[in-house]
Amino acid sequence: MVVTLLVLVAGVLVTTWSAFERSTIPITLDGEVSRVVKRHGKLGGSDDVWQLWIEGEQVIVDRDVAALLEDGQQIRKSAWSSTIETDTGAVEVGVSSDVWRSAVAGAVAFAVGCWALAHGRVRRDRPGEVR
Repeated sequence: MVVTLLVLVAGVLVTTWSAFERSTIPITLDGEVSRVVKRHGKLGGSDDVWQLWIEGEQVIVDRDVAALLEDGQQIRKSAWSSTIETDTGAVEVGVSSDVWRSAVAGAVAFAVGCWALAHGRVRRDRPGEVR
């Protein structure tokens, strides 16, 4: 039971961190944006992926960050800063709705998992046992 809950918590943390990382807040950016690419997913827009190419390195970002940047821009951002300095001025990034959706979905999954583990046990009669 405890192992199941730990696996569930780990999954929630990984998913939420991944979404948070796409906001670019925890990472450093420095260089010229060579491409901003949208990869279409299968779920009609809700699973699209935005790729930002900086100095030949791919960074996966959320839609809000991708909308702020253009091909050819010089950018610089320190880790844990919410400001991206560009050659055309500073732009602010924030925690995207993807992070909140991941966190809420994770909390709901955790609550359901706890409830199911606590209340979902089926009592099995043992041979010869009388209820």
